Amino acid sequence: KYGQLVEETHGVKLRPGEDRMLQVQIHVADSTEAAMRTARRGHDELTKLLWPNIIRRNPALASRGPFTLEERMGGKSWIIGTPEQARDTLLEMQSELGFEALVIFPHLPGMRRVETIEQLGRFWADIRPALAARAPAIQPVQAGV
Repeated sequence: KYGQLVEETHGVKLRPGEDRMLQVQIHVADSTEAAMRTARRGHDELTKLLWPNIIRRNPALASRGPFTLEERMGGKSWIIGTPEQARDTLLEMQSELGFEALVIFPHLPGMRRVETIEQLGRFWADIRPALAARAPAIQPVQAGV
């Protein structure tokens, strides 16, 4: 739909995935259970912080409880599991949505800096190479251009 709107509004036809970015929370561990356990603590803290603002912006949600970690994982806004599971989920989403850019949030409330750095390292070593292999060749954006 985005590509269609750009074409209708600006007369520019985008190739699949062009000018699209995916943003996800990501947390990986050696097992799905371990990833869920550590992600749940951060998810629940973040939800406590954000839920009042979410329902203020969308009052229809006030009648339900906050989103659970499982609901967020089902909607793929949170990718939790082993590096292989995260890689496969992102590759599936890349095929389905055709994004060129990816923004990850590897830090959760309560995590120490060393844990966040570990998450970034695991993403870089275990997940990013598979995504990079599928990425189209594009020119880097120059600052100020």
